[in-house]
Amino acid sequence: GGNETVDIITKANGSAIFSKCDVGIEEEIRAAVDLAISKWNKIDVLVNNAAMMTFKKITDLSTEEWDMVMRVNLRSVFLFCKFCIPHMNKGAIVNTSSVHAHETTANVVPYASSKGAMEAFIRGVSLEFPNQIRINCVAPGAVDTPMLWNNPNVKSGAEVVSGAIGKPEELAAAIDDCREPLEHVALSQLLRCVDSARGEGHSEVTAPVRQSLLDGRAASQHNGIGERYMLDAALAVEVSRNLLQSRNHRH
Repeated sequence: GGNETVDIITKANGSAIFSKCDVGIEEEIRAAVDLAISKWNKIDVLVNNAAMMTFKKITDLSTEEWDMVMRVNLRSVFLFCKFCIPHMNKGAIVNTSSVHAHETTANVVPYASSKGAMEAFIRGVSLEFPNQIRINCVAPGAVDTPMLWNNPNVKSGAEVVSGAIGKPEELAAAIDDCREPLEHVALSQLLRCVDSARGEGHSEVTAPVRQSLLDGRAASQHNGIGERYMLDAALAVEVSRNLLQSRNHRH
């Protein structure tokens, strides 16, 4: 939990506070940001990682259920950015999207819609604050978390998880890479970790770009405004593990 995380950071000679926050409630988001400002007087990094899913056809979905997914998955991203950006100077925002923004399955339409909208949102925000923040997006496939294994489609076998499954620490390494003020991180970068078993059995990453990813570098595309890499699952996991190993060696 939050307090346990604070203990871990404190024992490692870091500084941390815990603020319990329902990201579906604007007042609680504002309070969490205000608490951080009162402690450190600025925001260096914002990670928008909260998400929820529903598992119904849209004809069976209530308006309230649709709105709840949007509040948690999309509106919270808007509100955290709205309240944090005024306190950021060359700061970094990293958002956790999903492969569902690009290739989805039945009965998760609100989730997929929220993630697609998130990616459109960050592209726009990167243009509004080009000199103040770096805003990036990591869009993983299957990650070994309770959210994956508690999915009723997965439990029932209706959705078969195959191919490489990432670990939370590997995804964290990719997020950590996006937040660093390195020359290779563009204003808006989408690191898309695609499970090839879900229909994309090829990689659109050329050999030089593939090697640069594995080496922790990147090559610019989309006129230098954003970078998009479509990786098959094996390459995505390999890149994430290399990033994790790099950080372990560094620290």
